[in-house]
Amino acid sequence: MIKKFIFLDFDGVLHPVDCSLDLFFNKAKNFFKLIENHELNIVITSSWQFDEKYNLIKSKFPQEIRKKIIGETQVKFYGASCRLKEIEYFLAQNHLLGVDWIAIDDQKDKFPHNFKKLILCSPDTGISDQELDKIKFWILQGK
Repeated sequence: MIKKFIFLDFDGVLHPVDCSLDLFFNKAKNFFKLIENHELNIVITSSWQFDEKYNLIKSKFPQEIRKKIIGETQVKFYGASCRLKEIEYFLAQNHLLGVDWIAIDDQKDKFPHNFKKLILCSPDTGISDQELDKIKFWILQGK
């Protein structure tokens, strides 16, 4: 069983927030390249899951990455640390409480202050080399 999970947001991560449609997923290529040859699972935490159909969301990813997507958090929480609550609920419901995981997101208010499992991206730019280096370090831990 794969023990590493990435909880992935889209807006502000795979593309800048409020970008035009032609820029959607413009930051995804380097992220996909980084993770494609590593054993890990992806769970979608993006609010897109509440507006789009799951298979349509998955179709936006290359085939090698699509295989890694095992689901979406599906339950929406509100208030302080709401994204963390969504992740914890997903982990509990799927009996995954002992796995190693990170969240890649652009909204720090959805997590506790200085939360160690959060790789925070700038909503204005999306994922950068700095965040990719942090993800790579996490992936290689324990190997």
